[in-house]
Amino acid sequence: PRLAMKSQEISNTLWGMANLEFSNADIYHGIVSHLLSPEIRTQCNPQDFSNSLWAMATAELEIAGKLVFDTTLVPVSVRAAQPADPATNVFGLAAKDMMRRPHRYDSQHIANILWSFSKLGIRHPSLFRTMAQHLAGKYEDDANARGVDELTTQVLAIMAWAYARQAQLAEESGTESSASTINTDIGEDLLLRLFSRIADTLVRDLNGSGTAKPHEISSSAWAFAVLGLKHETYLEEVKRFVMKNAPSSAQGRTPSNTFSGQGLANIVWALASLNAPLEGIVDLASMTLQSFFGKSLDNVSAHENVAYFSQQNLCNMIWAFAVFDDLPCPLLEFLYRGLFRNAAVSKRESFQDDRMAHSTIRSVLYAHILTKLQGNCNELLLPDAFL
Repeated sequence: PRLAMKSQEISNTLWGMANLEFSNADIYHGIVSHLLSPEIRTQCNPQDFSNSLWAMATAELEIAGKLVFDTTLVPVSVRAAQPADPATNVFGLAAKDMMRRPHRYDSQHIANILWSFSKLGIRHPSLFRTMAQHLAGKYEDDANARGVDELTTQVLAIMAWAYARQAQLAEESGTESSASTINTDIGEDLLLRLFSRIADTLVRDLNGSGTAKPHEISSSAWAFAVLGLKHETYLEEVKRFVMKNAPSSAQGRTPSNTFSGQGLANIVWALASLNAPLEGIVDLASMTLQSFFGKSLDNVSAHENVAYFSQQNLCNMIWAFAVFDDLPCPLLEFLYRGLFRNAAVSKRESFQDDRMAHSTIRSVLYAHILTKLQGNCNELLLPDAFL
């Protein structure tokens, strides 16, 4: 007879499949279902749960019953009627175990599990509140708080992103704003305490060993902005980090030490959203992009532009620079060209793109109105078919 697999073997199999970019949903669900058998579920340890959830999230597995854990926004009757799904049940098992015995989980386990919930769009207020209490304490100066001082910048960035994404998911459902929902989920004081400690730890790293990578700073800054949390010292260090590292992003450095288009866009958007001064960032962004493309921005085609920036990246940067007091018209023209895919933004060429999200359209319209109210950048025109 065939020997039964152990929980570690099942979780390692899932982890390997995800790393190999295997994407057959039926096979994932079939393997995951074995973790629910009575003899195997009792074997599961933090590493097994971490690997399994990370694998499902990395594979972007479609799962049912995502609303079952959302005690903030979803009525009991709706949660009770959610369809059964092996993957969702495994997520529930992992959350229950980590909430009950958080000290068994190391920081990477915690980060991976929180990230997996948010990556797959599964809101779980109780889990995120419990882990915030575990890390930052149930109250100020709680001696039982685990703290975040020893966490790596990678773990801090992953956690920050996961909390911010939980807030975004509520807003995307059309029920509540990000800030109001996450405050209900976690508690305003607890959330502020957790993120203040995350910011303090990142600041110490930026002033000391300097292990933080551009994508980690970009991700954490984005999270602070989504949650509307303005930590002055941290934002100043973020600006200093960008000023130091962005110019070399286009000069042949390794991927882990470079700013991607999304990374640069996220930081600019975060600084503007939190009303942080952007002095120097505009010139820096222009210089970095010219260095990356190897020519002036006027000569960068729309095709080259979109290879570096996504549609959302371009939209975020247009909005960010439009709220700047002294409009950087050449930079905005470059961003318009990429967003609208046309070679000359001053010509009202036809625009066809059904993929553009309504939120993107609203942001661009808002930014465009700002440029006109300031009476600058008169060459910026929206395509005829945009409205």
